[in-house]
Order: sequence, then C-alpha cells, then structure tokens
Amino acid sequence: MTVLPTKLPDPASLTAALTMLDPASADADLVPALARAFSSFEFSVAGIDDNYWRPDRSIIRPDGTRVG
Repeated sequence: MTVLPTKLPDPASLTAALTMLDPASADADLVPALARAFSSFEFSVAGIDDNYWRPDRSIIRPDGTRVG
C-alpha cells in the first residue's frame, strides 16, 4: 500500500475559510466551515474542559490509534 503525502492547507486558504465565520457562532460553525474548505481532512472540536482532548503533538490514525 502506498501512502501519498498530505499537503496541509496554506495560511491564506485557512484565513479565507475562517474570515467568513461570524464570531458569535464560530464555535458551532468552525468544523463545518473547515470541512467544506478542506474536504480531504477530518475535523472535530474538543472543549478545553474535555478530559479526552489530544495534545498538540498527537497524530491520530483514522481508526483512533495514536501514531506519535
């Protein structure tokens, strides 16, 4: 199986996707906006009081196991 490298979104594309969000509803609209703009990525939200959030340096496989 060949795994192709993934190109992360550039800052300008991220800015364009986030600029369209209303600050009052950004929490609810963030994941759908990012999913529309970058359909090859999966996005989710973890609250700061969620005991199960991942550290910044975690990489998670699609099956949920930690890569590194």
